[in-house]
Amino acid sequence: MRQPVAKLLALVFMLACATSVGADAVVTFDFQTGLGFVDRSTAQSAFGLNAGQLQKRAAQATFSMVQTTTIAVNCASGATGQAVGETIATVDFTVVPTKGSFDGFALTGLRDVLIADPLSAEVICRGPGAYGAQISVVGRLSGNLGGQTALLLEEH
Repeated sequence: MRQPVAKLLALVFMLACATSVGADAVVTFDFQTGLGFVDRSTAQSAFGLNAGQLQKRAAQATFSMVQTTTIAVNCASGATGQAVGETIATVDFTVVPTKGSFDGFALTGLRDVLIADPLSAEVICRGPGAYGAQISVVGRLSGNLGGQTALLLEEH
């Protein structure tokens, strides 16, 4: 990974990773730390399972996150473009028990983190160029259970 790009992406990642909360406050996730919570009712709805079915299969769930960062590129020729970088990770979890049932999934951190650098400004410009301002950061938290994947949270 090239140092300037890695530093830029790390800074963008840290600045953009404030705790995200779903509209109904039943999914929380911090894209920087991988900490958060997915409540039982959200998981049931996402996977189309009743409480008993979800409880039996909860340990088989997997969670992942993708954060896409788009940065402006300014070419010496006057043209402009965009560079896109992505951070992908598996999200560890534990099942949160409650009196013989469970409340949901405590998201406990990131592992297998992969950072895909954007193309260099010079490649995008086909000549001299430089990165400009951040255009957008989009984070997505997904869950998978039994081969079915569901988007649990999207933050812009």
